Amino acid sequence: MLSEYLVEADNHIKRAQEQNSVAETKESSKEIVDAAGHYFSAGKEYFLAGVKLNAVLRTLEYVLRVSSSDEEFSKYKLKQINVFENSCSCYEKAAQLFRNSDNRFQESKAYGLAASNYLKLAELKNDRTIQREVTEGLITTYVLDTPIGKAITAFHNAALALYDIGTKYRNSGEIDKAYVIIGDMGDAYLSIGLLYEKEDVDLAIENFFLAAEAYKESGQLAKKVGIPTIVHHARMEWHYAIKEVIEFFKDEYGYSTCDDIKRAIKVYNKTKELAQKTKNEKTAYECSKAILSLSSVIEEPKVSIKSCQEICESTSEFVILPIDLNSKQLETTDKEVIKSSLKKFADDPKQGAYQLISYLELKLRNYIKAKLSSVNPTNWFLELVIPVLDPNDLNTIQSNYKRETGKNPDDLPREDNPLNFVNINHLPQIISNTRNWNTFFKDDFVNLEEFNANMLIIVRIRHPTMHVRQTGIFELAVTPVIWILERLKLNEPEH
Repeated sequence: MLSEYLVEADNHIKRAQEQNSVAETKESSKEIVDAAGHYFSAGKEYFLAGVKLNAVLRTLEYVLRVSSSDEEFSKYKLKQINVFENSCSCYEKAAQLFRNSDNRFQESKAYGLAASNYLKLAELKNDRTIQREVTEGLITTYVLDTPIGKAITAFHNAALALYDIGTKYRNSGEIDKAYVIIGDMGDAYLSIGLLYEKEDVDLAIENFFLAAEAYKESGQLAKKVGIPTIVHHARMEWHYAIKEVIEFFKDEYGYSTCDDIKRAIKVYNKTKELAQKTKNEKTAYECSKAILSLSSVIEEPKVSIKSCQEICESTSEFVILPIDLNSKQLETTDKEVIKSSLKKFADDPKQGAYQLISYLELKLRNYIKAKLSSVNPTNWFLELVIPVLDPNDLNTIQSNYKRETGKNPDDLPREDNPLNFVNINHLPQIISNTRNWNTFFKDDFVNLEEFNANMLIIVRIRHPTMHVRQTGIFELAVTPVIWILERLKLNEPEH
């Protein structure tokens, strides 16, 4: 039996390697859709190899009574870790290519599978930490470079993909599909919140709140199309959510609700409980307000009255932003702009968000210029920007320049800052280019995936054709904007 498992594991690894090789060939020839499919198949084959190796380990331990410290046992466990790591890598490559080919559903699935395998790696490596310390000289930074940290990143990317799918369905009137996908997004964010809860309460609160918001919309959409809250019609949990998500919604009798509005109330209560413990009155207030609104929909007066009392007892100042700016590494001007945009938020959420993003856009342009021109004062735009841009993007920038100045596009590199004529989606392209990233930007942003994820949200909101929910657009924008602003640090001159 043991030899059969080993042969099957090796066969899966061989097929995985073949699929991965085909995927790399397809990717290099720009056959993105095919490459994504082959990476996905490679990820599955590596996973199946891991399953067979797990059977090998269980046979050694419980049938043959081999100690877990035995050399043979350790060898196969290391091999199992290796195939799961390869599986994660292939699934993530597939997800990135699915996104490039606008297959957001397969993207979310691939990220979900990657997240699940990262959690298995955390068990195999007995590593439940989220962040890893990286010390260079006197500077210590923390990165999500552990199995749990990478699982969180994968869940986050899956949630972004699910958001886009759900929004597309909702805007096209396909409510019966939209509520399921948006509810799945809630499960992804709840998974992140539960993973963060023991190590970073502030980030747990942030993701619990996002989950509650998703459940609220899912439940409201479900009721809009008249879907009853019974098991065979209700939305089941996202297949890739962590198992604690299912346990989270069980009552004292072991029953779990199928109504996303009730799920939203439970998650808002959890968020509020943590917010109160950390003295985060702003978020606690927002949660109580949401519970009051939702509990009236499902006619639970006790919950409504309790929430109303909490709102009345809370601070009289009307607070919107659930973020302590004093704890952020922001310049004084940054904080003033954020507070100013809050005032606009009260009257027009979209304008409040756009003011914030416009400020970031200008600062980011100046930051990039300062970085690139530090070693190439005269030709930095010609040598470090133009070569990394797609020809279509360069045409767009030249058209912007000609339209706004009336000058010949050839004069663009001679402007004080040619980046003033690029669109916001061009800026992350310049930064994330491998040469530019390693030379100029890696020390500030550290994590390329995290940088791209935050910029992706900002670009989506800033795009004039995007239709983002009015009530949530500012909250959606402010977190990634602050993440970027905290890292726009120009190197201090050496003394």
